[in-house]
Amino acid sequence: MNAIEELARAAEPLPAGELPSRLNVLAAIEAIRSAFFPGYFERVPASARPFVREKVEFARDTLIEEVRRALSFAGGSGHETGHATKVVEQFISRLPLVRQLAATDVEAAFAGDPALRNRDEAILS
Repeated sequence: MNAIEELARAAEPLPAGELPSRLNVLAAIEAIRSAFFPGYFERVPASARPFVREKVEFARDTLIEEVRRALSFAGGSGHETGHATKVVEQFISRLPLVRQLAATDVEAAFAGDPALRNRDEAILS
């Protein structure tokens, strides 16, 4: 048996249920980062408000699906979508405070690091 066939055989059986997607979770995190600092990580159209709304809504919808998958995989009770929605909405409700803390961290990094020439470098680092 060759190595490819051996690896393919070792992959069976597949897990029961859908696993959460690491790539989708990372995409949601990137969207939140872009919403926190519009224009730093991707181009923003004329107005930041619709951009931020779009990014946070994308993150919310993506995370609801991935949390639903995680709950289902862990042996859910059939109410995964409602529970996932509640958990993610609670998370989203805390993002304004997290954004304020991130802005404070940027200020502290800029004030405490003489090598930084501006706040942009603190955000991008």
